[in-house]
Amino acid sequence: MKTEIKKIADLSSVLPGFSPKPNERKKSGKYLLIGGRNIKEGSLVRTDKDSYVDEVPRSSFERAIPRNGDIIVSTLFNKRKLYIYKESDPLGVVN
Repeated sequence: MKTEIKKIADLSSVLPGFSPKPNERKKSGKYLLIGGRNIKEGSLVRTDKDSYVDEVPRSSFERAIPRNGDIIVSTLFNKRKLYIYKESDPLGVVN
């Protein structure tokens, strides 16, 4: 039996994360910048190194705000991490 392999982009929309300017990053704010370090063992966690941003008037910011059921894929390092965003998670923007 032959297995058909499809790209994720063939099944759904794939959007890049948001890259804030250094002066937009804060120690606290409205949106948690969600990155690979926030995905641990299938959970979304906060760390001491987290950054936050407030409203940013750019479309790259708006499209990176996760909604319930969105799949977040961290591709920063060799070890890929996956997380399905839940309504109960902190308000965030995918970095």
